[in-house]
Amino acid sequence: QDKLQYRQTACEGDTLLVTAPKSDSYSWNGPNNFSSTLQNLKLVGLTSNANGKYILNRSLYGCKLQDSIIVKVNP
Repeated sequence: QDKLQYRQTACEGDTLLVTAPKSDSYSWNGPNNFSSTLQNLKLVGLTSNANGKYILNRSLYGCKLQDSIIVKVNP
C-alpha cells in the first residue's frame, strides 16, 4: 500500500487503526495537538474530538513524503 485512504469513518467508542506505508521515519500530527512518531495511527475510544485531518510526514531513502487522512467520528 503506497498511500493512505483519504477518508475514514468510525463510531464513538471504536478503535481506529490506519496502517502507514513502510518508511524510515514517521511523524503524525492531528487535531487537539495529537502527535506520534509510530508507524501506524491508532486512536482508541474515539470521540468527536478526534474529528479532523491527520497528517503523516515520513521519509524513505532520504525522500520526504506526506500523506493525510480525514477522520469522521459518528455518534
